[in-house]
Amino acid sequence: YVKEAQGDGGFKITRTHHMAEANAAVAEKGVAPSGVQPETLRRKSLRHNYRCAVTDGVLAYVSSGMVPPFISIMALSYGASGVGISLLNLLPSLINMLLFLPFASIAERSGSVKRMVISSGYLTRSAFLAMALVPFLPWPWKATALIALNALQAIPAVIYMIVWTDMMGGAFPQGEWGAVFSKRNAAANFASVVGTLLAGLLIDWLPGESGYIAIFAISGATGIMSIFALQRMKEVPGPQMKPRRISVFKRLSMPFRDRELGRSFTYFSLGLFLYNLGIYMAAPAFSLFYVKVLDLSKSTISLLITTGTLLVVVASPFWGRISRKYGNAIVFAYSTIWQALFPYFYYLSGKSLPMMFVWQAILGFGVAGYNLSLFNLGLEYVEESERKNGIAVTNTVIFSAAAIGSLIAGPLTEVYGVGNAMLASTLVRISGWASFLAVFQPYRAVVKVLSRFESKQIKNGD
Repeated sequence: YVKEAQGDGGFKITRTHHMAEANAAVAEKGVAPSGVQPETLRRKSLRHNYRCAVTDGVLAYVSSGMVPPFISIMALSYGASGVGISLLNLLPSLINMLLFLPFASIAERSGSVKRMVISSGYLTRSAFLAMALVPFLPWPWKATALIALNALQAIPAVIYMIVWTDMMGGAFPQGEWGAVFSKRNAAANFASVVGTLLAGLLIDWLPGESGYIAIFAISGATGIMSIFALQRMKEVPGPQMKPRRISVFKRLSMPFRDRELGRSFTYFSLGLFLYNLGIYMAAPAFSLFYVKVLDLSKSTISLLITTGTLLVVVASPFWGRISRKYGNAIVFAYSTIWQALFPYFYYLSGKSLPMMFVWQAILGFGVAGYNLSLFNLGLEYVEESERKNGIAVTNTVIFSAAAIGSLIAGPLTEVYGVGNAMLASTLVRISGWASFLAVFQPYRAVVKVLSRFESKQIKNGD
């Protein structure tokens, strides 16, 4: 790929087939032809970006591994009701649903994606530092302040998710996405294991609310350090677009109406909606299951969560290899079934702690494939020039489901109980998985593998 100057002062990236000539010129003259980057420099730049991406992932996942698993438990300890716990998910989801498309327009007009990643990232991660002050507030304000701060950090997080995904997609060639992000995810999720274990131990060991203060402070600090790592990445400018004035509804419909990719994007989005609806329907049920039903210690809860995350670490390279061989769609379809089955079977195993660990491991195996392929498919099913808008639409679909699921979750859990909420979550997730199968047709991969096996058998028989 080469970077070419445009008349308006911007740049565009175009593919070149003259890399051999470039390398020859470097060997002969010591300089590259104008506009062509030697292969050795290109690979060096990719390795540099990979190191920065992994460092960002490790530090960011330490941060996210410490707070999200315990924020609802913290709210419960401050007297929040089931409805209050639902608001922890509902308010950020509503913000995401309403702002993703307008913010995509802002991101399209930005001169530098990297600059927006840095500014929005620092704002987002600083919110955890502010949450460390919640324990010092008067008791009646604590739960409300925690819910409010969690909602406010979602505003800069919206634009951060758009521009971060776009920057990462442009930083590496599409053929290397599976390899790069499976390795990054493995390292990052191992860091998340460390963060979750440390958070559970700090909450149990430190007196009073000191444990919560500590995890928010550490989480905020590591989150800010992760953005500093992103500052060191070398930005690869994407295709430049003229600023467009497009209504939110038209922007929302564009990926679905694309002639080549619209059908795949539609099924992908339908499956995502149902799948995430099921996930958020059960969110309060898990916290109540741990605290009210089983009365587990924070350390035990962190061990359960980290078991699943460890399997994400172990399984990420496996799914990366499957992605390179058979494509991201196959990974997505085969990995999501394990998350679909998880809630109700996890509830049924609640009287046996070893079985709960087994189901957490099964969940982690599926999550590894889901995380990898979701990122890749979100970029694959839109045109490169429409990447920011495609990311925004995909996240709008996800967070619309999250908002509806969070509205349902509190009343569903309080009226029908933890077990029925988890059963409903499982059934809705399975329906989302069925939507994936309708378009991805994963049986084709099975047929291909069986055909190869049969060919080998015939060859060996000859």
